[in-house]
Amino acid sequence: MKLNKSKSIFAVLTILAVIMQIFVSPFAGVLKAKAAEVSNSYQIGTTDTGLVIRGSVNPSSHLLKSNGNSTGKWSAWYGGYETSTAYITVDNKPAFCINPNLPYPINQEYAQSIYKDEGIYNILYYGYPHNGTSEKNYVDTYVALNYYLGTFDSPAMANDAGVKFLLDKAKAKTAPLGKFSISNKVQKAHWNSSTKRQETDWYNTTWENDTKNYQSFSLPTGVKAVTRDGKEYTGAVKLDADQDFKLVASGTYTNTVSFNVSTDVRQKSSLKFTPKNGNAQNLLSAGGFSDPIAVTGVKATFEVQAGSMKVIKKGNDGKLLPGVQFEIKDESGKSIAKGTTNANGEWSQSNLSYGNYVLVETHSIPGYKLNTKTYPFTIGASTQNITLNVVNEALVPKIQTTATDQEDGDKSLEPLKKSLYSR
Repeated sequence: MKLNKSKSIFAVLTILAVIMQIFVSPFAGVLKAKAAEVSNSYQIGTTDTGLVIRGSVNPSSHLLKSNGNSTGKWSAWYGGYETSTAYITVDNKPAFCINPNLPYPINQEYAQSIYKDEGIYNILYYGYPHNGTSEKNYVDTYVALNYYLGTFDSPAMANDAGVKFLLDKAKAKTAPLGKFSISNKVQKAHWNSSTKRQETDWYNTTWENDTKNYQSFSLPTGVKAVTRDGKEYTGAVKLDADQDFKLVASGTYTNTVSFNVSTDVRQKSSLKFTPKNGNAQNLLSAGGFSDPIAVTGVKATFEVQAGSMKVIKKGNDGKLLPGVQFEIKDESGKSIAKGTTNANGEWSQSNLSYGNYVLVETHSIPGYKLNTKTYPFTIGASTQNITLNVVNEALVPKIQTTATDQEDGDKSLEPLKKSLYSR
C-alpha cells in the first residue's frame, strides 16, 4: 500500500510538472527573446566617420516584411493599431529611423552630418532613454520624430501620453543646446560724469549650456572691460560665458575698437545619417556638436570727451604778466595740472576730461599782488575750450622819510628809507 501510494504521488507530481512546463515555457521564451533583442544585435552598416550601425533585426530574419522594411520588431499600440520598428544604434547610442517606408539598411555606408532642428533635438534629448528604457519608450520616440517631420499623421499617435510629452518638448525647446550670443554688438561710448570716463552700455550676453564655458577677446591699450561686479580687465580678456561687460576709456581716448569674441561653447545638435546609395532608411540620433561659437563684429566707438583751458594774465595796468604760476583742481580738490604763464602772459592746459574744475593762482611776480580769487570753469560738449582772463593788482611804490633836528636848528632829511612796494 505504501508503495502504491508513493507511485500515485509521483504520478501526480509528474503531471503537474508537465502542466507547468506547458504554461511557463512560452513566457520564458518571450523573456529570453526580448533580452536577446538588445544584446544580440546585428551590424547593418557603417558611417563615413567609422562608426558602426547595428540593429535588433537580423537582415535575413523572417521577422522582416517582404519589402524589407524595419517594422515588426519593437512595438507599441496607438488607437488600437500596432506600430513597430527595429531597435537601432550608432556607435552604441540609440538611433531612430525617419523614413520607415524605405528599405531597412543592409550593409549600407552612411554619410554623417549635423541636423539643425531644435524641435528634433528636443525629442531626442527627452526621448529614449531619458523618458525610460522600455520598448514603449523607444517606439514613442520613433513615432514622435516621424510625426514631427510629417511622416505620421495619426491623431491617436499624437494624443498618446508618451508621444504627446515629446511633441510638447519639441514646441517648448527647453533642452540645453549650448547657446551664446551678444546683444548691442555695435555701440558708441558716452561720458559718465560720475566715473569721469567714457563708457559703453552693457554688452549683454545670452548663454545656455549644462557645462561651464568661457568667452575670450583682446582689447587695445587704453581700453578696459568692466563686468557687473566692478572688476576690470585689460589686454587678453577671459570671462565666464554668462558675464555681461562694458568697455571704458579715458576722456582723451579716441578710436573705434573692433574685435571678435570666441568661446568654447559648442551647440548641441542631432546627427543625421544618410545612406550613400539613397535606397535605405535615414537615421537620426542625438550627440552632435557644432564648431565652437564665436561672435564677430563687436565694436565700440570712443570720441574725445575732453577740452582745454587758457588763462590770460594781465595787471590792472594793462601789462601782460609772464611768470605767474597757476594750478587746476577738480571738484574733489585734487590737483590736475600746474603751469606758468609765458612771455605773452598765457598758460594753456589741454586734455581736460569733461567735468568741473577750479583755477587758482599760486604765485605772483614782483610788483603785482597775488590774486586769491578762485575761477571755476566747466569742460563739456558745449564748453570744450575755455579762456579765463585773470587780472592782478599792481602795487604802488611808497617812499618813507624821517626828519632829524640838528643842533643848529636846521632841518635836513636823512637818507631816504624806501620801501618800493608794499604787499
